[in-house]
Amino acid sequence: MDGMAVIQRVQLSGTITTHPMFSGVGYFIDGAMFGIDFDGLFYVKANGPLKQQCKQAGWRPYIYRKNQKVVTNYYALPDDYINNSERLGSLIDRVVEAAKHDFQSRLEQKVRPTKLRDLPNMRLSTEILLKQIGITSVEELREVGAAQAYVWVRDRLTLDVSERLLFRLEGALVQRHWMCLGETKQQTLIDRVLMLSLSPRSECTEQKSS
Repeated sequence: MDGMAVIQRVQLSGTITTHPMFSGVGYFIDGAMFGIDFDGLFYVKANGPLKQQCKQAGWRPYIYRKNQKVVTNYYALPDDYINNSERLGSLIDRVVEAAKHDFQSRLEQKVRPTKLRDLPNMRLSTEILLKQIGITSVEELREVGAAQAYVWVRDRLTLDVSERLLFRLEGALVQRHWMCLGETKQQTLIDRVLMLSLSPRSECTEQKSS
């Protein structure tokens, strides 16, 4: 049973998104990753007691192979759960609750970055672009916002930049990987850029020429 079939079998309260992860498809709920879909099988995230339970029960872990073999803490759903909607729903609820708790804990443990280079998604090339338009600190980027910074990079530096830069900037500000923003948030950012692009560019022109 793949991930989408699992989602259809259980009722989850939250925003479900999917993104390519570890050669498969990662499933997220409200930004927290709770499963991986690979080759028609759904692997659920297991930490702490649940991980021990999965290992003791002999559940198959998801093995990610790239440069080397990595055994992850995601385990394939066994048939006795797939064939029992009540057990499946109870397990997924438990998995999701733990995933959300881990996700929130990581956010709370992060020290609020003060340097651009310490932000998530921030590449050296992106930091250089921001400094070229006068944004040299996290607070300045936060005050300007991702959409306006993107427009300035595009227009002041006359660069053909992709929307991925826009998403990376927003992800940096909200302390989240840009692929986890979700389609709704990404579209909101695109709409904001369009609105800024249609507004008078006198400010950009004046600052560029000064």
